[in-house]
Amino acid sequence: MYEWLLFDADGTIWDFDAAEVEALETSFREVGIEFHDGHGSRYHSINIDVWAALERGELVPADLNRERFGRLFLEMGVEDPPDPEAFGHQYLLNLAGCAQMMDGARELLDGVAGAHRLALITNGLATVQRPRLEHSGLVGMFDPVVISEEIGWAKPAPEYFDVAFDRMGRPDRSSALVIGDSLTSDIGGGAAYGLDTCWFNPSGKPNDSDVTPTYEISALSELASIVSA
Repeated sequence: MYEWLLFDADGTIWDFDAAEVEALETSFREVGIEFHDGHGSRYHSINIDVWAALERGELVPADLNRERFGRLFLEMGVEDPPDPEAFGHQYLLNLAGCAQMMDGARELLDGVAGAHRLALITNGLATVQRPRLEHSGLVGMFDPVVISEEIGWAKPAPEYFDVAFDRMGRPDRSSALVIGDSLTSDIGGGAAYGLDTCWFNPSGKPNDSDVTPTYEISALSELASIVSA
């Protein structure tokens, strides 16, 4: 039914929440700041806000560490906080080594790779995503790998999808399916570009947006029956 499957990375292929907490706790320990569960949840909320600003074009990737860690240390009331840029660099190094995959992701990819062409479309950073591909043993499975930092555009911008489709050889849009967990960047961006979309919604979040995915799944294993229909 679809020649191309365009997979989002974080929250779809990789368990970003688990990786985020592990990398953050390691980074705190390295600079001598005590880490508590509340720090992780606070950072998670700040990070979502900052990435949303990036998607809206209000920030560029170079602003990420300054914004998210500067805000985090301020809200935590850290005395004499580390430089947000330097701390962010160390955090990203730690994050690049965290390659936990979502339940069923490897099995799904192995199952669909022979019958479909796979692309990875991510708003992540190259210094994180490319090492994670290696750590996960996924190098070569996705072609192309489109990383927002490398191309200067982020989902849901149509320019991002222009680059992806250029690298895919400009297939018919009806032959491609976008799979992702974000209603804004993945589902909204894909739908606006004229693509079918599959919203991966493992936690059963309500859809309070004006975006209507073509499909919705709660487990990655459900995708196999959709793309083989």
